[in-house]
Amino acid sequence: MRKEAEILSHQLAPNTVLSLLDETSAPLATHITIPTGASISSSMTDNSTSNEFTRSLKSLELSISPTSSTHSSNQKETELNFGTPQIDLSLPQGTLSKDGIHEFNPKHFRDQDLAFKTALTVAAREISSSETKPIFCFLTEDQTNLIKWLSSREIVKLGLSKENLIVITAKHTDDLLWAMEETLHSVDAVALVAHFTLLSNISAQRLSFASQSKKTPCLLICNHKIDGPNHTTSKWTVWAETEEENFQSDKIGLSLSQIKNEKQNANWIIKWQAEKGRFTTAPKETLAPESTKIH
Repeated sequence: MRKEAEILSHQLAPNTVLSLLDETSAPLATHITIPTGASISSSMTDNSTSNEFTRSLKSLELSISPTSSTHSSNQKETELNFGTPQIDLSLPQGTLSKDGIHEFNPKHFRDQDLAFKTALTVAAREISSSETKPIFCFLTEDQTNLIKWLSSREIVKLGLSKENLIVITAKHTDDLLWAMEETLHSVDAVALVAHFTLLSNISAQRLSFASQSKKTPCLLICNHKIDGPNHTTSKWTVWAETEEENFQSDKIGLSLSQIKNEKQNANWIIKWQAEKGRFTTAPKETLAPESTKIH
């Protein structure tokens, strides 16, 4: 007697399907990889690596070619902003100036991706169309979570697309810093957003000079505070207020600790509203974080 085939049925919940679709990779970000030792070879007589990288940047700039009318509303503004009046109106003039570097420190190790996403979202508010100058993101090759996120459909919710997001990766921090300086001096950008485990004071000073000369903001996510003389325009601390791992629904703790050389103590709870393209704040402030060091 033949055994009848058993019909199996597998069903997935709608939320599961949506999460799988969101995680699917999409060619939304242009990715440039810096070869190992680029920062050393560029200082020697053979600077073919530097020339090749500059040509790549120039070709990207020509392919975007912003029109004179594009981004006209933001060209007059000299500062970045969160889009929420509770924060923007309370900040002294020049806090998020576009001619300086701004330091974002995750409160804990688990908050480092969140700090990067928050800083990028602030920069992304300057994007007005696909023809706007690009944002450059700089990551080391071991930061796979962020690289994957930048190549997913999630960045569309920030108002970004492949036309205005350039991801540059390198194996070593020195090569990444070299690529940042080359980018600042070679092309026009809305902002540079970079993630570092540790950044030396001399590197921060060099980036500060380049940022001032090109009037291009650099948002630096540093797992540990930059030691030595202060070269940053503002210093922030970012942490997750909820246990969820979804940036679009997370409540984010934000603390402003310094503007130039003056200590500050301002704290907010914010949340990104993709439909409005801005952050919103909770009605009440929260206590300042106990420590900004990563343990």
